[in-house]
Amino acid sequence: MLAYLADALGVKLAPELAECLLTGVITGLVAQGLLPFDAARAGVYLHGLAGDLAAERLGQVSLIAGDLVEWLPAAILRASDERGLISDEC
Repeated sequence: MLAYLADALGVKLAPELAECLLTGVITGLVAQGLLPFDAARAGVYLHGLAGDLAAERLGQVSLIAGDLVEWLPAAILRASDERGLISDEC
């Protein structure tokens, strides 16, 4: 399932760098109370959205994994507003 969702994302990064961030996002969501499968789904979405936001601003060619870290809060806010993926009740 994660491979399917990740293939739908527009931004491509070196897997060894991006996987560390994705693992951290998923782990953080599980720590906040999401079920592992739900955390994985939301984590992949947030990871991709952060990449898309960063690429819009910085350009895809120069994008590095660290840029996703900087754009992750914006991705979380957008997902919360638009999709209700993250709630304060977690």
